[in-house]
Amino acid sequence: SVFDAEDFESFSPETTNLAPWKAYINRFNSSGNYQDGYQVDPAPNGPQISALASGEGEVEQGDQYLNVYSNYDDGHHQVGFLETNVFLEYSVIDTMSGNYSFTFDAKRPSSQAVVEPSTAHAFVKKLDPNQGYSTYYYDSLEMTEIEDNVWSSHNIDFALDETIDPGKILQIGFVNYSTNYGPTGVYYDNIEITTDNIPPEPKEPTSDDSCPGNVPQSHDGYQLIWSDTFDDSSLNLNNWQYMYGDGSAYGIPGWGNNEIQLYGDSDANTYLANGCLFIVPRYDASTNTFFSSRLRSFEKQEFQFGRIDVSFSVPEINGVWPAIWMMPEESIYGGWPASGEIDLVETKDTTSQILYTTIHYGIENYRTAGRVTNFPFLNKLSNVEEHNIISLIWDEDSFSWLVNNNEVYTVNFSALEGLDPNPFLESFHMLLNVAVGGHFPAQLPVGEEFCNYDDECLDSKKLIIDYVAYYSKDT
Repeated sequence: SVFDAEDFESFSPETTNLAPWKAYINRFNSSGNYQDGYQVDPAPNGPQISALASGEGEVEQGDQYLNVYSNYDDGHHQVGFLETNVFLEYSVIDTMSGNYSFTFDAKRPSSQAVVEPSTAHAFVKKLDPNQGYSTYYYDSLEMTEIEDNVWSSHNIDFALDETIDPGKILQIGFVNYSTNYGPTGVYYDNIEITTDNIPPEPKEPTSDDSCPGNVPQSHDGYQLIWSDTFDDSSLNLNNWQYMYGDGSAYGIPGWGNNEIQLYGDSDANTYLANGCLFIVPRYDASTNTFFSSRLRSFEKQEFQFGRIDVSFSVPEINGVWPAIWMMPEESIYGGWPASGEIDLVETKDTTSQILYTTIHYGIENYRTAGRVTNFPFLNKLSNVEEHNIISLIWDEDSFSWLVNNNEVYTVNFSALEGLDPNPFLESFHMLLNVAVGGHFPAQLPVGEEFCNYDDECLDSKKLIIDYVAYYSKDT
């Protein structure tokens, strides 16, 4: 079965990034000693590192494909040599065990093709986040001397072991080693990752307000001090308040992101059923308007250190932007982003297997730290039958994000440049919302794809929250 695939045809030629593809650049001095490295997430579509290319594909390659290269025409990159990695990344879970094959087409382009002593490789890599993201498995395929101007097919076989690999990181992609000012480019297309691990048959979409009825878990070293399990008949306004309109009343028209929905308190957009909270973006064809809901715990329930768990399922519609996130209870250090923002979960469009976990901060300069985590089809975040659980472990010196108790990202405050003063030592409140359009989704919303006000609405088009739970850490 197909685990993942990419033919690059869905990207707009004008896009500035190639999410969910990531890039990592390592720089070495003229003696071959490591100098420094940095991540570019998502990978860029531009004059350095990676770009969409066209004009040299055959029928099988279509209109677009990926060019991976290292650009030395940049002062920052004029070092001994560069290692440029462009890859897909996955968090491994136990249900992913099996044999896999990474297949792809490749071509040395008619101009700027890789030449020795620069080299190019395809690779499969496994990293251990509990050991400083050290590499414990690596396999590669030499691409430097493939035939000029001819597309050819290649593959790397590998396996995931259910006893060794869960909780680890899998990277699959391409790398260039640039050792001079000569060209380094190789074209890639028709990436496919297949496996003998057969996923369960997808269930028929339902519209019955499905809710798994999960309850807050117990965790060693933590005590549950507050939760909302949404078991009442209506929203508990002692815990939550509605936000309204297009953001203008709060001084942020378009909610600061060029979003197009209007928020309100309609029962059609926010309701409780079967023990869950449902936030449903809807399209009103008569007014050509999208309506949705945005809730916050501002001045009702605040959070500072400890552990936060949210059991959830996200909607899958082009142009949709669901978020479970946090903002400061007081903007002590000034307006956004100086007083901070914490994103537990963001997804977009129909790519619910891709999880965005981010913090925003910075007084003099806007800064972010975060991770884009690609989960397999076996564990989509739109799982309405079972839900997934996002957890934020918040200590005085770090944040850690977990999905179903598997760590996906940790950031230490001491490693963050410009985090002085540190807004993440203050209190925050929770927000739950579904935006439509804006700067984040890659696809434009189409009204007919959203729920309306007349017909049944599929659960796969709703943000469903089973519970929000807050724990204090034992002292």
